[in-house]
Amino acid sequence: MEDPIQQIWLSGAALAGLIAYSLASLFTRRIPRLPLVLLILHFVIRLTAAVSRMAGLFPDLHRWMDLAAVLLLSWAIARIAYVFFVELPLFLRGKPAPPRITRDFVLLICYAVLGIILLWSHGDVNLVGLITTSAVLTAVVGLGAQSTLHSFFSGLSLQLEKFFEIGDWIRVGEYEGKVISVSWKTTQILTRDNTVVYIPNDDVLMGKWVNYSKPGSGLLCKIDIGLEYGAPPNKVRDVLLDVVHRHPQALTDPAPEVRLIGFGDFTINYEIRFMCRDFPAAERIKAEIKNQIWYALKRNKITIPFPIREVSFAHLERTHQAKVSAETQGVIETQLARVPVMAALSAEERTLLASRVRMLPFGRGETVVREGEEGDSMYIIYAGSCEVLKADGHGGSSRVALIQTGDFFGEMSLLTGEKRTATVRAIQDSFVILIEKKLFAELMSSKPEITSFLADVLAKRQEELHAHVGPAARDSSATLSLKARIKAFFNIQ
Repeated sequence: MEDPIQQIWLSGAALAGLIAYSLASLFTRRIPRLPLVLLILHFVIRLTAAVSRMAGLFPDLHRWMDLAAVLLLSWAIARIAYVFFVELPLFLRGKPAPPRITRDFVLLICYAVLGIILLWSHGDVNLVGLITTSAVLTAVVGLGAQSTLHSFFSGLSLQLEKFFEIGDWIRVGEYEGKVISVSWKTTQILTRDNTVVYIPNDDVLMGKWVNYSKPGSGLLCKIDIGLEYGAPPNKVRDVLLDVVHRHPQALTDPAPEVRLIGFGDFTINYEIRFMCRDFPAAERIKAEIKNQIWYALKRNKITIPFPIREVSFAHLERTHQAKVSAETQGVIETQLARVPVMAALSAEERTLLASRVRMLPFGRGETVVREGEEGDSMYIIYAGSCEVLKADGHGGSSRVALIQTGDFFGEMSLLTGEKRTATVRAIQDSFVILIEKKLFAELMSSKPEITSFLADVLAKRQEELHAHVGPAARDSSATLSLKARIKAFFNIQ
């Protein structure tokens, strides 16, 4: 028999250490949390038994205290073994832990087997009587808890069949969400509204439900849209596919597609189909693509008709439109005059240019030009603001400038056909003026002598952007090179 004083000291020290470890694991993630409740109870009973022996209290209970301590120790070892041999390997492989119902069922069997063995070997308990009593008790409990037992075995069946796992997104009836737990009675899912729904295991097993996370190759997203009859289907298909391809979370394999699915009373109906891997974000991705589609259609002058009857007075409408156009053109002329490469043009030429440029809308977050793309046009920000991004060499990008109303970019691409040297993205809804090569070429053909002026302006602009280029390089070699490139690009002799 172990010395009671020694047992008190050992049990007390172990108990204090376990409690300290449990409290520390609650306040820091660096210390892994372990199921130590059974082990703590084991030392509590050992400490109680040692104190009672030393004080001479409850001598008839000492034997049963020792048995309870051994039983709790065996259960604690089984629980910790389950952590190290089942839960920890799954965690290290990045897989979710088994559902609570599976864990509880396995541990219940282990506890029952260990309890019977220890009661027989250490407690001299009559197992025949115990089993008989347990059978009668089981029958009584079974009759009184049929519903609970049925739910338990339904949950167990769900886990054995592997219909879904913790973390899968499923739909059961009207509820859709992520599986966060499967208990003895219910399956709990977390909906998109961040609400936990408890669904009886019977309803899940016997009803119809959908698992969106399997087989795991991606989710098919569909967007329906009706567009005007005047827009050619091939042009519509190109515009819509370009929007989908630009979204970073739309998969390129399998390739997105646009299908013409019918001819309605007011619209030609199209279906956009693409795959995305992140099911919880599917609705957000579709919303973002729909938002960008509106701007893309606006830029390409494709309308979304709606069934209305519009009555207007044509002469009043024409007068109003002419006034708006004149005001807009006046603003464009003012902004053109501020662009250095346009300074060589006369006022009449800038007026002609302002009447023929295109005004394009871009929504917040849309890319106007992308670094490395081919280009033969420049842009002036009519309204709004954009950010200039440069690739950082690590797959990302960083902002290098912020440009606002009246600022311009892309003049090198307009005059030399140079690839875009940076990405420009709208940070708020913006309108930009697009000046294309074919439009500027008409002015260049009538005034080939301005190439020297344009080359000098571009060289100065390049010097501002690249401070390491010296004045000598800019005045001689850089200007001559740019002049030659401009002439070659516009086929000027």
